Amino acid sequence: MKTSYLLGTLVVALILQTTHAFETLQLQNVKLNLESQSGAGGLVADNLKLNMGPLRVESPTPQLTFSWLGGTFKTELENIQLAYAFGPESVLAGLKGVETENLTLDYQENRRLSLENHGLLIEHSDTRQYIPALSLTCAAQAQKSLVEDLSSQCLHLGRLQIPELNFDELSGSKVAASFEAPQAIDKIEEIDLMILQKGFNLTFRIKYLFRWKIKASGSVDYSEENSRITIHLAKAKVGFLSLKSRLLKEIAEANLESIKVEGDNIIIQI
Repeated sequence: MKTSYLLGTLVVALILQTTHAFETLQLQNVKLNLESQSGAGGLVADNLKLNMGPLRVESPTPQLTFSWLGGTFKTELENIQLAYAFGPESVLAGLKGVETENLTLDYQENRRLSLENHGLLIEHSDTRQYIPALSLTCAAQAQKSLVEDLSSQCLHLGRLQIPELNFDELSGSKVAASFEAPQAIDKIEEIDLMILQKGFNLTFRIKYLFRWKIKASGSVDYSEENSRITIHLAKAKVGFLSLKSRLLKEIAEANLESIKVEGDNIIIQI
């Protein structure tokens, strides 16, 4: 009953999205689990609050079960199967497993977006990363729809902070190659991304012999029509040493279907 309740709410919300914007969307203590082998997934949370035009919904303990295989999301509502297939070029198509321990989302239309997470495990393609903590805050800017509003808020004024990002051996080797380190780098620390009017500044630290501070800057844009993020990398350096060409080369040579490099631009298909 709880599953049908939540899913029915989301279906109605998507229908109303064409004429009514999300005013409020809140979820607390979200626990998301997606098994990489079976593709079975489940979501439980506390205190769902959804306000959208004429739709007002609250649930103290929303739940949802679903499956995710080959980039296709499926769930059922009263014997009606719902499915959404992300194209093979989408970065989400390579997603295999997700596990969260405690995630809280607070979205207020034309006011703010905040997301806090403690404990996030992601399996994508052949890699596995663990993020102990994550914080995202974005400022307001009025738009027509939720997708437009989220992208606009975060590109207008946003900040993403990740104290530590842990890599598996394969990912660590690729990161090390980007910085010409002879051995794998198992984590990067103190990730801080600031975005203001589509311009970004990124800093983080890696440890190899010493703790190096990496700085990058440029601009970022989102095309809703093409579901595409374009990152223009203007600078990337450690100290006075430029890493820009090296980073772009490593990304290009990874041959990822959903991420392409064109000149100084990194294009991510959502």
